[in-house]
Amino acid sequence: MRLHTRLSLSVIDAASLLKAIKEFNVLGRVKFLKRYGFSRSSKFYLIHEQRIYDSKALAGAAYFHATGNRLAKDKFAGGTQANAALERVMKQKTCFSRSKLFKDTLGELNNLSGEFDRLPRTQSNLRKLGFSDWILLRQYKELQTRWLPGVYVIADCASRPARMSIVDRRVVYIGETVDQNLHKRLYQFNCSLKGRGGHAGGDTLKGRFRHKSWLSIRSFPLGYGLEGEFADCLRSSQIRLLERTLLHEYIRANRIYPLGNKK
Repeated sequence: MRLHTRLSLSVIDAASLLKAIKEFNVLGRVKFLKRYGFSRSSKFYLIHEQRIYDSKALAGAAYFHATGNRLAKDKFAGGTQANAALERVMKQKTCFSRSKLFKDTLGELNNLSGEFDRLPRTQSNLRKLGFSDWILLRQYKELQTRWLPGVYVIADCASRPARMSIVDRRVVYIGETVDQNLHKRLYQFNCSLKGRGGHAGGDTLKGRFRHKSWLSIRSFPLGYGLEGEFADCLRSSQIRLLERTLLHEYIRANRIYPLGNKK
């Protein structure tokens, strides 16, 4: 869509951005986007305190909190312009020191929703369950949401999987991490494949890959409208439920655990 006169986002400050974030948390993604007339982001996101926000909609809401005027989505660019405004503000407050804007190039958020609601379709393509694109295991550091906990699947294939369900026999490990983030757990897995230990599944699979090791993840940000211990407990239970359900489906179909799983 052709952008008309671009409005300046320089009025956005830390206070207005924090108000927009708080509003997003209270309303949740669906209601927040509807309130401001935006669709969910297809590329750019902000991760802040383990929650994920659509960057253009967040900038639009922050503009409203700064000026009292609503900003239509076709009045400013959602990539360079919105991100530049958010980055400028994030440098002003220490509460944003661990926050990050990023572009979802690996499909980690291609099926992002406010709640985890995909269990009934566990035998469908992993992408439909919210998992990322397949990448080589050694590329795990390229994942933008690896700092979150979640579920990960390892496959043994000669080439990048095109469509793969969880019951495919090429799946050799299904794992989860709650107390650690995906980055640390995948680092441990990779170390074990190289003989340095630290991960039981990696120890089991050492030297047993016939082809290449491929990785797909389902990261879990915190939900919205939830605070404190309840938010952490709910996320932890969702992660464990997904991992156990995927293992259950695999065993039902193949009558055995994946090669690297023992329980």
